[in-house]
Amino acid sequence: SRRLRDPEFDVSARIADELDELAGVLTGEHRHTDLESDLRLEASQVIYWLLLAAIREHVTWSRLRPDRALATTSEAVPAGAIAHLLRADAARWRDSSEPAIDIAARCHAALALVAQACVSGGIDPIAAVCADLAELRTRPYLASVFSGTADERRPR
Repeated sequence: SRRLRDPEFDVSARIADELDELAGVLTGEHRHTDLESDLRLEASQVIYWLLLAAIREHVTWSRLRPDRALATTSEAVPAGAIAHLLRADAARWRDSSEPAIDIAARCHAALALVAQACVSGGIDPIAAVCADLAELRTRPYLASVFSGTADERRPR
């Protein structure tokens, strides 16, 4: 909540850092436990920061379409190539002289890179999302968010 409201908080720098860490997982330079766990962790962190950036800019679901971005993958792209693209995207997020572009398009493109990183590392991109949701469901302060059916939670 604080990060959503604080205009001084630099979301772009955090996105860049997380993209670099995800690239490091693919190249073996950034490890916590094992490849699969690390991919899920770092991918979910990049997704978190990208969604936070989109929400801060009032980007709607229909403009961002994270579901489509996460489904945009190919089995044929080597992990090293994706690591290179992740690092290049991180540099763009870090570069304050980069001209302003459509944040929805920028976040969508980064989400697609995250999905490709997952596939290149042998996991389904949705596994990162599901792991994050499972973790969030364990938090007592979010119990009301996850209680009831989807229809009951839908805003009216």
